[in-house]
Amino acid sequence: MPYEFVEAEMLMEYRGVKVYHIYKDNMVDEGRHKHWFGLTPRCHEGDRDMFDVRDLARQLNMPEPKNDMDVIVIMLHGIEKGILTKSSVA
Repeated sequence: MPYEFVEAEMLMEYRGVKVYHIYKDNMVDEGRHKHWFGLTPRCHEGDRDMFDVRDLARQLNMPEPKNDMDVIVIMLHGIEKGILTKSSVA
């Protein structure tokens, strides 16, 4: 069965930084990762622009996310602190 490349869905944009979902096994049909995200629409598992929001929370001395709102808040703080930028994860 042939596969078609589909760009990832954007989760949020803040201060010019766009965050995208990453899909399990790089397959949209497999569903989104709960804690892994990317900074480009073509980001995938293992990509250098991928990050784990739990690691980001630790960098920011914040508790691990328990729900979707926690994930967003952690990312907002990561952007404000310059850890997440338009081009990379610091």
